[in-house]
Amino acid sequence: MIPVFIDLVVMDPAFPVPNALGKGFRRITDSARAPTIPRRRNVSVADRRMPADRTGTYGRESGIAALQTEVVPVLHGIDVSSHQTDFDTDEVDFVFIKATEGRSYVNPKLDGQVKRAKDAGCVVGFYHFLWPGNAKAQAEYFVSHTPEKTGDLLAADWEQTGDGTWASSEDKDRFIHEVKRLRPHYRVLLYCNRAYWRTHDTSSYAGDGLWIADYVTPGKPRVEAPWRIHQYTDRPLDKNVADFDSKQAMRDWAEA
Repeated sequence: MIPVFIDLVVMDPAFPVPNALGKGFRRITDSARAPTIPRRRNVSVADRRMPADRTGTYGRESGIAALQTEVVPVLHGIDVSSHQTDFDTDEVDFVFIKATEGRSYVNPKLDGQVKRAKDAGCVVGFYHFLWPGNAKAQAEYFVSHTPEKTGDLLAADWEQTGDGTWASSEDKDRFIHEVKRLRPHYRVLLYCNRAYWRTHDTSSYAGDGLWIADYVTPGKPRVEAPWRIHQYTDRPLDKNVADFDSKQAMRDWAEA
C-alpha cells in the first residue's frame, strides 16, 4: 500500500480575524508557528485570472483540472478620518488617514492620528476626498497640507460628495497625475467602490494601484483589474487588506 500524506487544514477558534472571514485557519503540521492571517483562494489549473475586462467577473478557460489551494498572506489595515476620535492599532499593519477634502478642508485631527499610527509601527497613507472640478488645484492643496514622509503612501478618494455630486473620471485622472508630478517619489493610489470602477470610470487609470471597496470576503473583491488594497467592510470602521507579504514589503513598494 502506498502511504498518502494529507496536509490537513483545521479551524482555529482561538485565532481572531474579521467577521467576514469567519474563523481562522492553521495547519496542524505547523502548529508551533505563530498564526498569520491568510487569504485563501481556491484556484484550479484551468481557472486563472484572464486579462482585465472590468466586467466584475473572473475570466475562465474551459477544461477540468484538479483543485489546488493557495494561501496568500495579506496585511490588515484601517482608514480613518476626523470621525474616528480614537482607533485601535493592535494587529493593524497600515493606516490610511484623511488629510484634505476639496480646496478648503484639512482634517483637524491629522497630526494626532499620524502620530498614533507611526508610534504603533504602521505603514501610513494619506488620502484626499476629491470634489468635482479644479483637480490640479485640489492636488496642490492636498500635498501642501499632508505631512508625508519617505515610505508613506498617497491616495485619491473618489466617491459621492455630501452634495450628491462626484468628480468625473477625467477629474480623477488629472488629480492623480498632478499629485504624481508634485510628489514624483511617492506612490499614488485610487480609492473607489466597485460601482464607480465599473460605471463611472472611463480610463481604467488608478495611478500606482487600485484600492477597491467591495463589501465581500476580504481579499476577494469582484473586479478583474489588479488591486493593491481591498476595503471589505465599514463596520465598526473601514477595514482593509493589502496584497503584500509584510509591512516591510509594503514600505519597499512605497519607496520604489
